[in-house]
Amino acid sequence: MDPENRGYHSAVIEAPEQTRYTYVLDGARELPDPASRFQPEGVHGPSQLVDLNNFEWTDGGWTGIPLERSIFTKCM
Repeated sequence: MDPENRGYHSAVIEAPEQTRYTYVLDGARELPDPASRFQPEGVHGPSQLVDLNNFEWTDGGWTGIPLERSIFTKCM
């Protein structure tokens, strides 16, 4: 991987859609990509490549949550 600004690193590789991958840093345990869009085995499992152009969105009817449910207040 090539170093980028602000501590990030990047690499460009060719891999088919749905390829699962992890990072191994300094020979330690395998870790998921912290910026991945999909981790089908959960947050500690491998990341998986997703082609957003081929992804079938199923949440077209979702309208979000009401604003009043998004505000936290401190109760004493």
